[in-house]
Amino acid sequence: MFRRLEKGLQVNLGKAGLHAAEGPLNGIVVHPGLPLRRLAFYDNRLMPDADPIPHDIRLKRLLFRATHRGTFENDIMIGDFVRAYMDELTASDLDALEAVMEIRDDDLADWLTGRAPIPPEQETPMLLRMRAHIAR
Repeated sequence: MFRRLEKGLQVNLGKAGLHAAEGPLNGIVVHPGLPLRRLAFYDNRLMPDADPIPHDIRLKRLLFRATHRGTFENDIMIGDFVRAYMDELTASDLDALEAVMEIRDDDLADWLTGRAPIPPEQETPMLLRMRAHIAR
């Protein structure tokens, strides 16, 4: 089933979740067959004319996402990290955490637990900080 969201964009609302069929979404090129992230529908970074989201609201959303990823192992690891550092996280830390949250669950679990090395192109200070926290 396809639903047209805006001119040039169709989204498959099938059992597998949201998948883009064609076209741009708020300036982001959406490639056929790739899943759309839920973030694309509510995050202010994709809506340049929107008011900035207050820090505490961003933090609450991030905590929810960190504890509701879909795999119990990641929910525990990432949720524990976010809870432990909630009071210390800056806006740039939240940006970095949101970027980490876009990584696939299985890759993220392997990297955070040390089952697999973090690839150099993914090795960010936030990911290393998370891995060090989990290793304690």
